[in-house]
Amino acid sequence: MASNSTAAAAQPRRRRAFPAAVIQRILGAAAAAALGIDAYVHFHDAGFYTAVTTPVISQATLFRGQAALAAAVGLALLIRPSRLWWAAALVVAASAFGAVMLYRYVDVGALGPIPNMYEPTWVSPGKLASAWAEGAATILTATGLALAISARPARPLTRVNRVAAAPGRRGAAGPDRVYPSAPVAGGLPPDPHERAAVPGRRGGRVRPRLGIAGVATAARRRLRRSPAATPPPRSAPCSSASAWACSASGSPSRRHTSPNP
Repeated sequence: MASNSTAAAAQPRRRRAFPAAVIQRILGAAAAAALGIDAYVHFHDAGFYTAVTTPVISQATLFRGQAALAAAVGLALLIRPSRLWWAAALVVAASAFGAVMLYRYVDVGALGPIPNMYEPTWVSPGKLASAWAEGAATILTATGLALAISARPARPLTRVNRVAAAPGRRGAAGPDRVYPSAPVAGGLPPDPHERAAVPGRRGGRVRPRLGIAGVATAARRRLRRSPAATPPPRSAPCSSASAWACSASGSPSRRHTSPNP
C-alpha cells in the first residue's frame, strides 16, 4: 500500500494547458476597455480644440475620428479577437499613444493638413488617463496579435480523427483502413493520417482493401470486361459439284442437285 502511494507521488502531475482562445478573449476584453477610455476622452475633449484648425481639418475632427476608430476596433475585439482586429487595434492604439507623447514633448508645428497640436501639459481633462489607456492598449493588442499568430488552428474532427481518437474500440476501422496507405518498410508511415509517397499498382493510386462484397463486385466487373467467346468460323458455301463432299465432311447440308439429268 505504501509502495503504491509512493509511486503515485513520484509520478509528475499533468497540468492542462490554458486554452489560447480564452487568453485571447481576456486580452481582447482588457484592450477593449482601454480603447473605450481612449474613445471617451477624445470624444469628450474634442470641443475644446475647435479653434486649432487648418484649411483642411481641425483638431476636434481628428479627435472625433480617433474616438470612432477606437470604439469600433474595441467592439470588434469583444466580438471576435482575430488577427485582423488585433492588428487594427494595435495600429489605432499605437498611433494615438505616439501622437499624445509627441505633441506633449515636441513642438513639431503643422504637418501638412494636420494642425499644430502641441500642448506641453497634462492638465487637460482626461489627457493623462487617455495616455495611460493608450499605452496599455498598445501592449495588450501587441500581445494578443503575437498570441493569435503563434496559435495553430484546431484540427477539424473528421471521420479519421474520430476513429483514431478511440483506440479501445475493437473491430473499428483505423485510419489505415479508412484511407489505406501504401506498404512501406517498417510498417505505417510516420503520420497515419497521410498516405505514403509510394505509387500504387495502376495510375499511381492506392487501392483500398476490399471485403467480401467488394471482391464479388470486382469479379463481376472482370467478367464483364473479358472478351466474349468468339463463335467458330463458318465454312465456305459448298458448290453444287461438291455437295456430296460437304455432306460427308459434316458441313451444313445442302440440297443435292445433279449437274445433268
